[in-house]
Amino acid sequence: TISKRAHENDILGEFSSEYDPLHLLKYKIGKLNAAPPDWWQPRSEAHMDAVRYPATDSTLEWANEIMAFDQLLVEGFQPRPLRKLLEARGKKADVNWASLRLISEILVASGKAVDDAKAFLTPLRRLHALRSILKAHSSVEEKVKEERRARATHGTLRAHFQDLAGQCDKSFDTILLALGAGDLNP
Repeated sequence: TISKRAHENDILGEFSSEYDPLHLLKYKIGKLNAAPPDWWQPRSEAHMDAVRYPATDSTLEWANEIMAFDQLLVEGFQPRPLRKLLEARGKKADVNWASLRLISEILVASGKAVDDAKAFLTPLRRLHALRSILKAHSSVEEKVKEERRARATHGTLRAHFQDLAGQCDKSFDTILLALGAGDLNP
């Protein structure tokens, strides 16, 4: 069998009606890349092509896709311009704050409650933390714990990745509006 999206696109020649968060994120990032604001480092075609849903239930493949996804999304934000943007909104930025903390403070400066700002950034922080746990700075026990958690919650690693992509897509919309990039949805 093929997916509903593939059937609509490939067989019927129609645009898919199915929500595909990774496809939408790539579309929005492509729009940012075409006319990048100073706070966005355009992502290469290699970055765009590297991110896919895991095709198998392999832990290694899942970890590699998490890493590629973080490199595409989180690493696109530039701290120095974000710091200037925050300061232009009347807030002082700590020199040690990374991009996600700066975005959180920009959301607060834009009128969001502190708890709401943290909640909007939770998916991107989770993605970034998973990248570190799965591919960089953690013990084997931590990696196994995260894999078990993903499987227990979502059934498969692919389903976990898709859910995380959906959460990141929604957060990205809020972030883009707060940073003045407007609505980049198709």
